[in-house]
Amino acid sequence: MSNPTRAGATRPPPSRHNPVRVALVEEDYIVRHALADLLECDRTIAIVGAAGTVAAARALLSAVRPEVVILDPHLPDGDGLELCRVLRAEHPAIRWLILSADIAPEAMLAAIHAGAAGYMVKDLTELDVAGAVKAIATGHSRLDRRPVPSLTHPLRHHDGAHHSPA
Repeated sequence: MSNPTRAGATRPPPSRHNPVRVALVEEDYIVRHALADLLECDRTIAIVGAAGTVAAARALLSAVRPEVVILDPHLPDGDGLELCRVLRAEHPAIRWLILSADIAPEAMLAAIHAGAAGYMVKDLTELDVAGAVKAIATGHSRLDRRPVPSLTHPLRHHDGAHHSPA
């Protein structure tokens, strides 16, 4: 799912000469480095830094000024979604992609309420994550499709229409 966000919040399409600057904030060392390796295969994405804690992320993001942050919502020294909420106020140009193992619709809603432009489940291929990063960098949103039916189910039934199960 990809929707435009604020007017004027887009950037030119990423290229080798104008890659998307990405920072990784992931508690698991192996996941953090594997994700960096996968994303660096795409020459339109440049990993500008990585952190494993809230404290390290705060210092990193102020120093490297990424365009997109891929964020684990569960960090050892604090809440990743609260980090997103606070740093969005300090650095409004940064776009946030939450990368979580949680497929519960409530987790996706919490990420959206924290200001994330995207929410993806960790079992994705490199093309899915790279595509999400590029979509988010160019002003779009990207949500993993697995929790979406649970989110939209009440909305479909709220309109008064009767839907038969598939």
